[in-house]
Amino acid sequence: MKPIRSYRSIPSIPDELDGLRELAGSFWWHWNHSTTALFRDIDPATWSETNHNPVAMLARLSREQLDALACDDAFRFRLRREVERYAEYTARPVWLGESATAEDVDTTVAYFCAEYGIAEFFRIYSGGLGVLAGDHLKAASDLGVPLVAVGLFYHRGYFQQRLTPDGWQQEAYPYNDPAQLPMTELRDGDKPLRLSLTVGGAEVHAGAWRANVGRTTLYLLDTNIEENPSHLRAITDRLYGGDEDHRLRQELVLGIGGVRLLEALGQTPTVFHINEGHAAFLTVERVRQSVAAGMDINTAFEIVRSSNAFTTHTPVPAGNKVYETDLVRPHLMPYLDELGVSWSDFLALGQVTRGEGGFGMTTFALRSSGAANGVSRLHGAVSRAMWHKAWGETPVDEAPISHVTNGVHTPTWVGREVADLYDLYVGPRWRAAPQEAETWERVASIPDAEMWRGHVRARERLVTFAQRDLARGLKARRAPASEIREASSILDPRALTIGFARRAATYKRLTMLLRDPDRLRALLTNPERPVQFLIAGKAHPDDHGGKEEIQRVVRFAQEAGVHRSVVYIENYSIHVGRLMTAGVDVWLNTPRRPHEASGTSGMKAAMNGIPNLSVLDGWWAEAYDDIRDAGRDPVGWAIDGTAEGATNDDDLDAQDADTLYGILEREVVPEFYDRDSHDVPRAWVGRMKRSVQELAHVFSSHRMVADYVEHAYLPLARRRRHLEADDARVARELAAWKRRVREGWEDVRIVDATIDAPESVPAGSALDARVSLDLGGLDAADVRVEVAVGKMDIIDIQAPLESVAYTELTCRSAPGDAGTTLFEGSFSSTLSGHLGVTVRVTPSHADIATPVEMGLALWA
Repeated sequence: MKPIRSYRSIPSIPDELDGLRELAGSFWWHWNHSTTALFRDIDPATWSETNHNPVAMLARLSREQLDALACDDAFRFRLRREVERYAEYTARPVWLGESATAEDVDTTVAYFCAEYGIAEFFRIYSGGLGVLAGDHLKAASDLGVPLVAVGLFYHRGYFQQRLTPDGWQQEAYPYNDPAQLPMTELRDGDKPLRLSLTVGGAEVHAGAWRANVGRTTLYLLDTNIEENPSHLRAITDRLYGGDEDHRLRQELVLGIGGVRLLEALGQTPTVFHINEGHAAFLTVERVRQSVAAGMDINTAFEIVRSSNAFTTHTPVPAGNKVYETDLVRPHLMPYLDELGVSWSDFLALGQVTRGEGGFGMTTFALRSSGAANGVSRLHGAVSRAMWHKAWGETPVDEAPISHVTNGVHTPTWVGREVADLYDLYVGPRWRAAPQEAETWERVASIPDAEMWRGHVRARERLVTFAQRDLARGLKARRAPASEIREASSILDPRALTIGFARRAATYKRLTMLLRDPDRLRALLTNPERPVQFLIAGKAHPDDHGGKEEIQRVVRFAQEAGVHRSVVYIENYSIHVGRLMTAGVDVWLNTPRRPHEASGTSGMKAAMNGIPNLSVLDGWWAEAYDDIRDAGRDPVGWAIDGTAEGATNDDDLDAQDADTLYGILEREVVPEFYDRDSHDVPRAWVGRMKRSVQELAHVFSSHRMVADYVEHAYLPLARRRRHLEADDARVARELAAWKRRVREGWEDVRIVDATIDAPESVPAGSALDARVSLDLGGLDAADVRVEVAVGKMDIIDIQAPLESVAYTELTCRSAPGDAGTTLFEGSFSSTLSGHLGVTVRVTPSHADIATPVEMGLALWA
């Protein structure tokens, strides 16, 4: 039977329960335990079956259930209380940072990302990037930052993981039904809103959805609409699905279509945040719109660049996409032709060195953004080392890439058992102001026994979930009944439980734990001090190596004698992550340094008082080092990750594994099982409390978003206002100056550089420097001449100077008869040892953001 028409049936909710629809329509409930409990208590079985989706659950309720709730005074009281809390929350004022002035009041931000992890049932995320983006939106909502977000609605989302009996990952892509999700279709009057863009020479139409993440609005573009043929409807089918061309089409819809959507909605954000390179094509559309409005392209690019912020999230090549030029060209040429930009000039924006081949999305984003950052202190340094050549001969330390260390949304990730303790002993500020150190001082007042009991209950809840999940998986694979029954006996709710959960990529070293199976078995089978492992994670569908890592762990877990102590949880999700980061006793992380840009799972564990045992990479490197350098007691354990004497990855893995086993055997296990007469591990609980007090405020997404406001959004907004003032006069003059300098730079020469430095001088002594330049057609005011002094490697004299400091020289004469211009001055250094001195000439203008912005420099 074929239907002639379809329509959406909306559940008829009694007026007395109308607040349910309001609460279900915003993701705010997801980080509020009392609202979550309200929905769960309506029908726990249906709540579980719908993967904790209130919209889907309400649609399944019978009329009898709804009428019974409408007559339940206690339920209606709870409902009114939650609706009032939500109304109070949405009425909070806008916040633009501690340094905001009256001129900043109209600043708004558009945040672009390819994925968002907001709730487990809203399957438009794959892992860390998406969950981080979701936490960003939640924190922006809590703080009141005027931010809207743009992404794609994937009808098949990211895959659902199932494991075969021998541990091989299989992928399934169930349908995301928009009617069963808390989002509404955007409309233009009485019709669905539509926009179009050119992709690969074809016109692609897109609709859009709106989702409310508290006070933050998320717009999701959708090409699966009737106006498109099937191959174009499929653009927004799967997250990171399809071939290279398919991914490129998705990124064009996200970047170009996203900017057009905001224009269609009448929204004019001040700053655009490109969260990873997938969204970098938004620059093309922003420039195109400005040119269409009458602005010349160079001026338009200056303004657009000045108001783009870019965050790079990984040093791993797979996360820094480089497309073949023949693939990109047909997609971009219609836009470049409209702008009058040559293909070679555009291509150079996506290449670290012009002509190197390919078009890199990270490089393009860096070149077209006024602020760029990595996601931890170490990752910022790694990123500068990776990308500094995008700015010519710029030294690594001067590459304009800073860092904003990631954070996690505290109310989302604190488990309900610990949340109850925080409510009682810490007070409401742990939800409202988790970024403040003072908020967490009262954690010390939680009685050890209560802290321990709360954690034990969280562990018991995790173990129960793991047992049921294993039984469900066995039933799905049609395992023998005896094997299914045995699932209820796996894991010991009293044993030391170590968690490891993240994307299964080879650099994460999931199988490092198996390096010495006999040593591991000894830990797992100790009858007096047993240890058990809960492991979860998905491999990318095309990552054969990651799938093999999963299979090795599953096969080991199936061995007799350890199968009750090592469990692999299928289909890692936000829900599984919340259970694990609240319920394990130790959070384990073993990336191959420095491949882990940040990592956030360990932060989530720390919010719950769970100690970390991790390689010193990403966020843990700065967390551990800062506590140690301050002379305070450690809150976790560190694997150095830079094993001395290791000549290859295999040697490094072997040494790191040995360190891991040693820490478990000598430190973790004894401390965990050292109990008092009430069975409370006092030293362990002390470590738990210190973990919260030391880390919760530092690694909160509230702190992270506040950092972006203060160090990216507000500075960029102010710079944009400056460039746009007086009908964009400043931007026009800056663009014209840059053109003139670029055209004349090849004629600039250092004719002579003299440094009056004896072989040995006392530190801090003033020395003289004189530099003669042939400026060609440029003026003295167009350049900045500096003396650079730094520590010198006496073995490798060609190595870059370290700890470099610059002193600007002053122009002392107009061009002489020889056509040279003299710059001179004195400099000093407080450094001691063998120092090297050189001279650098860079373009100089009052309105460039940094001396290296243009990537032009002459060195003596």
